[in-house]
Amino acid sequence: MTNLIKKIAGMVLLVLFIMSSCKEDDETRLDDAITAKDFVYNLATKKMSPDNELNGSIQSQAGIKLVYYYLLRHNASPVLVHTDEPVAEKQYDYDFKVPNSAFSDQDMAMVKGVKIMIRHLDNSSSEGLVNVVPFTPARPAMSGFPETLTPEMDGTANPISGTIIAESGIEKIDVYDDRTALGNFELLESITGLDGVGEYRLDYSYVFAKRANQVKIVVTDGVGVTAESIVNLNVVYPTITYSDVFMTAHSTGTNTIFISESGTTLGNCSLNASESNMAFLYYGTGTGPSFYSPTNTTNVAKNFKCDGVSWEISNPAALKATRFRVLVKGSSGDVDEVYSLVENNGIDILDDSFFADRNIAAPTGSSARFDAASAASATIFNLTNANLIYVRIPDAAGSTTYKNALIKVKEASSTTGTSTIKFDIIVQK
Repeated sequence: MTNLIKKIAGMVLLVLFIMSSCKEDDETRLDDAITAKDFVYNLATKKMSPDNELNGSIQSQAGIKLVYYYLLRHNASPVLVHTDEPVAEKQYDYDFKVPNSAFSDQDMAMVKGVKIMIRHLDNSSSEGLVNVVPFTPARPAMSGFPETLTPEMDGTANPISGTIIAESGIEKIDVYDDRTALGNFELLESITGLDGVGEYRLDYSYVFAKRANQVKIVVTDGVGVTAESIVNLNVVYPTITYSDVFMTAHSTGTNTIFISESGTTLGNCSLNASESNMAFLYYGTGTGPSFYSPTNTTNVAKNFKCDGVSWEISNPAALKATRFRVLVKGSSGDVDEVYSLVENNGIDILDDSFFADRNIAAPTGSSARFDAASAASATIFNLTNANLIYVRIPDAAGSTTYKNALIKVKEASSTTGTSTIKFDIIVQK
């Protein structure tokens, strides 16, 4: 198949001589010339070859004012995907490039070429064609890798083995795990120098890291196509971390609800359906955006709108009474220790004793507000010395059981109803 690609996308230059359209006075004009290769579009990587982008050159004695590039397909009308306007010094000899992004939103399965329309300085025009054919590479095949692994946790290597076969040759193999947060994969090792071998037996020695839940193996073949295998680690943790959670305030309304059981966010149109299981909401007050307990939304519910319709709480008794306490760095050595543990991925247990042993009182606030200008307090957080928030989330409305959580705020903007926030959250299981 690789040889076939090379043949299709050979370096043969096609010089297309194009007769320019004549003016009304039938003035005779010398031909424009477009020099370009034949190209192959990889449907998997969304890139051209043999060069990374479609390119070529145009020589025009009439001078080039504008260049239009139309995608041609067997099953569709031409589509304008890109335009160029050469600067004055390039108007007679122009090297063009069409970025891959011009084709990324197009169905390229039936592509046959790109038509180039040239508008001259005198408004006459000419056209030419660059041939493009589609190519669907076979994905690398991965077999024999375990679905689950019960790791040794004492630093002993855990073997992970399997076979990789790639029709286009193997470029590299990357191994990751998610030790920092569930699903947030971090590169452990990149195996290169494989010389495009078509089959490879991977015998990887994985050393377990605390908080890792999965190992991911990603293979990249010679034309940039990837395949991956996930190995689930059979480890039970007392907490779970969700990384880079993004929320928006009520006016934007797309990520206003946080669900602690899954670490997911929902928007305003899911409010009624989520009344019994939402952990907290994000709301933009006039003095700054805030995390809101569901039971604290009675007076602001009307400002959460779905398609212009205000949220009417259908079952107030189902709302959880989540509570917040901002931890201010420097307020005590115990609080500073919590900051250090979070920074160093050292939180294992988040039960009541974790906080009681450090003389940190239980949360009592029904909201926590972002304010970069005001002094930090138990209810006001910022991005510098008060970006940890102790949260207590009831298992259900009126329940005496709950889960503790720690929010680490990473980014925040304060624009009232369009405010945004990004954070990591550690939740007790």
